[in-house]
Amino acid sequence: MVRVPWPHLSGTPGQDARHSLGALSFFDHGWRQSPNPYRVGVLACYTFGREFNKIGTFPFTVSPSDVYPWWRCDTASLFAGGALGWMHAKNTEDASRLDGRSNLDAFRVEGHAGGGLLVVQGRIHAALAIGFHRGLELVLEAGVRLSLGRPYLPGALTIGYWYVHGGRIQGHYFTLGAEFDL
Repeated sequence: MVRVPWPHLSGTPGQDARHSLGALSFFDHGWRQSPNPYRVGVLACYTFGREFNKIGTFPFTVSPSDVYPWWRCDTASLFAGGALGWMHAKNTEDASRLDGRSNLDAFRVEGHAGGGLLVVQGRIHAALAIGFHRGLELVLEAGVRLSLGRPYLPGALTIGYWYVHGGRIQGHYFTLGAEFDL
C-alpha cells in the first residue's frame, strides 16, 4: 500500500491530515493443488485515521515529524478505510465445473479498520469480489492481521488469518508476510 495524507497531496499543510488517498496491490499464490491457484489485484484506497506523534520532531532526532519518511512513523494509530479496484484470479474454479472456467476477472470492494501502539498494530478486513463472466459470481473474504513493527517503523513483519469463500481457494489460511508503508 502506498498512501499519502491529504495535506501532502494538496500542498496545503493546514488541511485535515486524517484523510489520505493511495493505492494498494496484492499477490496471493496457493500451493499443494495442481494447477496452483493465484490472485492479483490493484485497488485505489481511501483511509480515515489518526496518527499520534505528528507534532514537533520525530523522537530521538532533530528531524521534523511531518516530512518524509517520518510522517509514517507514529507512536499510535487508529484507522478505517476502503478500497475499490480490479482482481484477476487464475485456476481458482472447481475442476468439476462443467464450463471448465479457470479465470476470474472481478470488481473488488474491500473495507478495513485497525489500530496500533508502538510496534504492534492490528487490522481486520473484509472484501467482496464480483465477477460478471457468465452470470454473477461472488467471492467473499475476511481476515485479521498483526503487524510487528508498525506504527512506529515504516516496515513490519505480518502474521494473520484469512478466510476465503469462493472457488478452489476457499478455506482457512494462516499468512506470513512483510509490509512497507511508504
